Amino acid sequence: MQDNEKNIVTIVKEFYLTIQKYGYRKVLNKLNELKLPTFSQYENSIQNKIIYLVVNEYNISESELSKNNVRGDIGEARAMCIVLFKKYLNVSHQQIAVIFKRDTHSMVSNALNKHKNKSETIASEKNYLIKYKKIESRLIKEISTMTKLTA
Repeated sequence: MQDNEKNIVTIVKEFYLTIQKYGYRKVLNKLNELKLPTFSQYENSIQNKIIYLVVNEYNISESELSKNNVRGDIGEARAMCIVLFKKYLNVSHQQIAVIFKRDTHSMVSNALNKHKNKSETIASEKNYLIKYKKIESRLIKEISTMTKLTA
């Protein structure tokens, strides 16, 4: 097991023991006192952050991501959003399609397959991968600030 997995197992065991000792109602009440965002609020924040970072990197508007028959930078930006949604959110292909006002999730599958096959040896794909890494790095920093607890 990796260190992260061991840490998670340790935390879960401690949480379980705490529930056993004090009862789930008291533990739940204490969790509610922390006023942490719900998981869906957290995911919505990440989704919005992904869109914000991508549209700023590509210098496009958010509404352009949902247009029909997009090509070039807009298509690339939408594909990048799709890849990041799949990596950082617990969403299905169909849910991502709905975000971009589509009836079918084939657009999502296509974007994921194209991303997987990108190569740094091809100039246009290299530029895409550089942008992807830049956006992902910023996103990771944002997520880390979102997940810090304040006592």
